[in-house]
Amino acid sequence: MRTICVALVFALSTACSTSVIEVHVSTDGDSSGTGSVTEPVNSIHQALNIAEQHQLDKPDQASRIVIGGGTYFLDSTLVFNTSGLSSESRKMTIEGKAGEQVVISGGRRLTNWNTEGEIWTSRIDDITFVEQLFVNGERAVRARIPNGSDSPSRWYLQEVKVEKQTVEGPIEQVDLWIGDSLSNLDFTDNGNTEIVVFKDWATLRHQVVAFNQPNHWELRSPFALFEGNYNGLLAPYVSRFTCYFEGHQAFIDEAGEWAFDKKTQILYYKPFPNQKRDETEFVIPKLETILTVGGQSEHRVSNIEINNLHFKHAAYQLPGFGHDGRQACFFYSGSTGIPTHEAILPAAIRFEWAEACQMTQCTLSMTGGNGIYIAAGCREIDLSKISIRDIGGNGLMIGNAKDPGSESPALVQGITFSQGEVSRAGRHYDSAVGIWLGFCRECEVTQSEIFDLPYTGISVGWQWNPIQSSAGNNRIEENHIYKVMQRLGDGGGIYTLGFQPGSVIRGNTIHDILRSELNHASPNNGMFIDEGSKGYRVENNHIYRVAHTCIRGHRAAGVHLIGNRFEPGDLPAISHTPPYGRMIFANQDSTIVWPNPGWPAEWGYPDSITAFTMEKNQFVY
Repeated sequence: MRTICVALVFALSTACSTSVIEVHVSTDGDSSGTGSVTEPVNSIHQALNIAEQHQLDKPDQASRIVIGGGTYFLDSTLVFNTSGLSSESRKMTIEGKAGEQVVISGGRRLTNWNTEGEIWTSRIDDITFVEQLFVNGERAVRARIPNGSDSPSRWYLQEVKVEKQTVEGPIEQVDLWIGDSLSNLDFTDNGNTEIVVFKDWATLRHQVVAFNQPNHWELRSPFALFEGNYNGLLAPYVSRFTCYFEGHQAFIDEAGEWAFDKKTQILYYKPFPNQKRDETEFVIPKLETILTVGGQSEHRVSNIEINNLHFKHAAYQLPGFGHDGRQACFFYSGSTGIPTHEAILPAAIRFEWAEACQMTQCTLSMTGGNGIYIAAGCREIDLSKISIRDIGGNGLMIGNAKDPGSESPALVQGITFSQGEVSRAGRHYDSAVGIWLGFCRECEVTQSEIFDLPYTGISVGWQWNPIQSSAGNNRIEENHIYKVMQRLGDGGGIYTLGFQPGSVIRGNTIHDILRSELNHASPNNGMFIDEGSKGYRVENNHIYRVAHTCIRGHRAAGVHLIGNRFEPGDLPAISHTPPYGRMIFANQDSTIVWPNPGWPAEWGYPDSITAFTMEKNQFVY
């Protein structure tokens, strides 16, 4: 005799036994439904509550949330925090129904439009400020001057001055002047304008408080960091920085542009010719984080599996202190009280203190901040066949931003990203990288495609010296990296930092490493082996069509280049600094030594350092 069992809520499951209970979600479901196939609920949050209760009531059974096709707009972040799932039988799975497309959105649709006149308007009462708008599945252009299609598309700064500063030191006002003529510009700022400054390998965003013709702008306080002038807005070489302004409705002059007036709460949009309102979907993001999988240091979340879901529409709003950017979308925290290692854009999907989890065949797109962050305490997380596209900041982040120590339970270990795609990251913050690996061990990025980025493709390491750290034994293998370094400088297809014993960069194809004529930083290279890089094995990679040399080192402390194929342009294949005034070049296998590193004696390094040793490489000219 066979027992027929329906997997639904627990009151009906006592008459039978099953290894997995299923909770079903449908856009046609009902909040009073049981979660069965015939009585699905209409809320993913409700289904999650049912599944989590099941984990308490039936410790020997796994749970599966099956979501039917359609779009689900969330009112709050989805949080998986059920702890103690320590066996396969207690796995919790959330997945899209086979053959159907499931979209989980952190935004909401805009429907109340006034379409009279050349500019459409919509009043928004439930969101204080809008910095991203998505129209028919594409990121709409926030109104700016000069336009991205203009020549030049950015203006050079001319001068920056501190105008007001208290006795204690905090700066209250900074004024700047633009070198280009703005005599035709006529508007009164109403608090909606931001300046975006391109600073070599990073960008700054700050609110504007006043505009005084012809080219004088006052920036809004408070200011997070002006404690030094290296690569900051007060740098002595600021005249090589470029900028544009965005956010004011007076800047709308091209079809598809939009702006939001935060005083009147009105959004303005200039439609394309023949664009019809009833054929156009407008979405504004509301939630910074769509999904969190997180436990605690004493009890990790484990055995969470996420399959066949499309995550979209995550918000990010520029904080009052602005964004004085560092590379990889970190920012200088200054007097904000934010610890330096936490001064980073939020992620749309975040794992923390999680282990033995999987995410497969999912996509993430249309975010204001970062994409996916595998953060402190995570172990054995498998991300496979994931597409990360159209991201405001970094695409994927793996690891700690501060070294927790090799024995710390917080150290991120055993993370894999395979057969994935990261493209069009850095849509709002140009210092973004496709994939960032900080302090982590035994992590892998393999067989993935990384392309169409403003800055570096893959960044490995987060320590600017060769001192022993918790990082090592990471693998970057068989990836295809191209069309990166499109707007910023001093990076590459792959960028390395610090001492990483056992780490391997192998079998990658890297090409079309570009260079903007508006950027004046150090060179852009196929690989940039930066400060303190040591212990890496760079093997069997193919690098061609690069703006500078195939590989550039800067204060590297010992990297082995073996069996690579280099196809440089007019320059030799390999370069290294220092010395700055006479960069070291090589166009054949050799050993590159740089003298007088000047490192502290306690580090234990000699007066000259072997930066590169090269063996069996192929140089094609």
